[in-house]
Amino acid sequence: MFATIQGQKIGSPPQAPNTSQWQQCPNWTWTAAQGAAVDSRSFVPHSGRLSLQLGAYNAAGVKSATSVEGLLVDNDLVGLSLAGPTTASTTAGRST
Repeated sequence: MFATIQGQKIGSPPQAPNTSQWQQCPNWTWTAAQGAAVDSRSFVPHSGRLSLQLGAYNAAGVKSATSVEGLLVDNDLVGLSLAGPTTASTTAGRST
């Protein structure tokens, strides 16, 4: 298996085929330790399109058709502004 984001290859499971059995992939999972977790802010600092490409090679080294997905990400910081009386008792309850 392999994945690229914005054309940059990211970590993937071990690539050595296991030829001792029919099932060739030594590891069916793809964990964060293997590169499955990606911080989109490294590629799109604010908001915009993120290109993700996924593919694989079989034990003979034949590459699969790749899948390219365009993801919309929003990494803009959230702003919050509160307004109210400058002094308010915590027991005063709700103002109307």
